[in-house]
Amino acid sequence: MPRTSHSSHEDGFILLEALLALSLIAGLGIAAFEAYQGIALRYHKAQAQRLQLWLAADQHEIEILAKKERNELTRMPRGHRSVPFTRRPTLKGQ
Repeated sequence: MPRTSHSSHEDGFILLEALLALSLIAGLGIAAFEAYQGIALRYHKAQAQRLQLWLAADQHEIEILAKKERNELTRMPRGHRSVPFTRRPTLKGQ
């Protein structure tokens, strides 16, 4: 049987194609890693800010409780009740 000759291109990838595919994969990997680093940095900054807010809220509650124990609070906050709406200004002497 006669053998048919195949060109070298049909046997597999050439070096240029392999290098191109490798560089595309490496570029995607680098871009994904940089995106991950940015997300992680923003997450840690948000966590630090959240911790500072929690500490400030805790300190505020401690101060309120200390004032309450010393009877320095003249009036408790109204909580969730809204302020009534009036059309006229409420000034003394009117």
